Amino acid sequence: MARPLTDAELAHWTAIYERNPILRRRGVLLPTFLTFPAEIFAALVFSPSPLAGEGWGGGHEFRPLLPRQRLVAARLAVAEQLREAAAQAEAAIARAGYVFRGGGYIEVLHHRAWPRHQARRDLNVREG
Repeated sequence: MARPLTDAELAHWTAIYERNPILRRRGVLLPTFLTFPAEIFAALVFSPSPLAGEGWGGGHEFRPLLPRQRLVAARLAVAEQLREAAAQAEAAIARAGYVFRGGGYIEVLHHRAWPRHQARRDLNVREG
């Protein structure tokens, strides 16, 4: 049976639990954590994942990428840069007042800015 925690220890271990998302990701609830906090913290936070064996990222020791993996990583980086550039271009086009219609971007025309019939009236005015 676990010994009861003092108020200071309770506050200390509660703060540690709240600052460590690893405990919540592994499914440990706060009341369970407070039964044996030091042992649970050491077992879950400082140990590698049970799925990560030796040579497979256990202890966070990663090996360098293979040549084909480096090519794929470079292609993915270029594709991400292209996606960002396309998003920036679309935002700039939208800010400029263009709309996408009929397979392309067009400028919205203001047809009533200068009516055609106004020019004809000015030409037909008779001087008296």
